[in-house]
Amino acid sequence: DYVLNRLIEILNSNQDFFSLFHLAFFNHLFLIEVDSGKSISDYTRISMEFSSQENCIQPLVLIRQKSNSALPLILKYSVTETDEVVFFHSRENTFLESGASANFTLVENFSNSVFHIRKMEVNQDRDSFSRIRFFNMGGYRGKTWIHSHLSGKGSRTELSGAACLSKRELQDLEFIVSHDASHTESNLLFRTVLRDKSHHIFTGTLEIPKTSSHVSANQLNNNLMLQKTARAESMPKLEVFADDVKCSHGATMGEVSQDELFYLMTRGLTEQDARHLIVEGFLSEILDSIQDE
Repeated sequence: DYVLNRLIEILNSNQDFFSLFHLAFFNHLFLIEVDSGKSISDYTRISMEFSSQENCIQPLVLIRQKSNSALPLILKYSVTETDEVVFFHSRENTFLESGASANFTLVENFSNSVFHIRKMEVNQDRDSFSRIRFFNMGGYRGKTWIHSHLSGKGSRTELSGAACLSKRELQDLEFIVSHDASHTESNLLFRTVLRDKSHHIFTGTLEIPKTSSHVSANQLNNNLMLQKTARAESMPKLEVFADDVKCSHGATMGEVSQDELFYLMTRGLTEQDARHLIVEGFLSEILDSIQDE
């Protein structure tokens, strides 16, 4: 009954083509439910590795956390290299009741034969907290939406992650945070490393209706191009219709500094090792926040 009710709710609230298509044809279903007051101390790892025999893969993941529960979760999607094109279309819906806490790490490891579409929605009730880290390590073409609904007073979310693209990969990522209640807070930090002729598009949207007040919302996108042929686009957006809010947004784009390379190479590092160290430092703020090795 719970799964059926969730599917009906998703169907009623999403009228876009991709949502309707996925709900009509999904072929893998996973349900995770955490009872009230329950807490999982160690990370739960769910790794989904799909064989090349499937040319159309459409998993649906439903997560329900009851009041005052806690769930740390690593969700990894992996599709191996194939001679034929693979269509990967996933959807995750998370429902956090009052006081619940979610700590999600999402990892995508797709080959160059994969076209993928992903939509994740998180609905948060009063005084709930979510921390979502999203990592994309490629895929020929992809579009991802991560939408956080702060529907209860005092709810908070932290969104962060990184993408590392190469060759001719194109990834389009869109974060949306809807502050539908007062006294809510969100922080967004995403970094991208690009090389070869790869292309990344980042869109961050903060929505604050006039009925919400005492809202704090921040977002920042940083991009590092390792070659001049790589391309990054950043579109931070603020849709603020309320007073008494605190918002900030920003984006940076840059290449590896020749002065930094020269300094590191004078200390005995090869150019490749120096570049690796610079990229590692660029991503360290995000990677160091993950406890799991």
